[in-house]
Amino acid sequence: MTLALTVVNFRPAPLIDQFDGRLGTVDRVVGGLFVEHVQVRRSREGRQYLRFPSHVDGRGRRRHSVRPFNDEARREIERQVIET
Repeated sequence: MTLALTVVNFRPAPLIDQFDGRLGTVDRVVGGLFVEHVQVRRSREGRQYLRFPSHVDGRGRRRHSVRPFNDEARREIERQVIET
């Protein structure tokens, strides 16, 4: 799967947040859609991954504002963002 993805801006996380695994925040364009505030994170095992914007609803459930529609799309977006 090939997605048209352009990283518009990367902002490194403050040093204190990097200790908890947040490396920075990226804004990007995916297929003509501008997506803000995607976190680039590092897992405890050292793998880099993306955390997509979300909020907690009135029932305490996390709801994503935007997210990949399947694992293949997620892997492709992560590959393109992390390799740039």
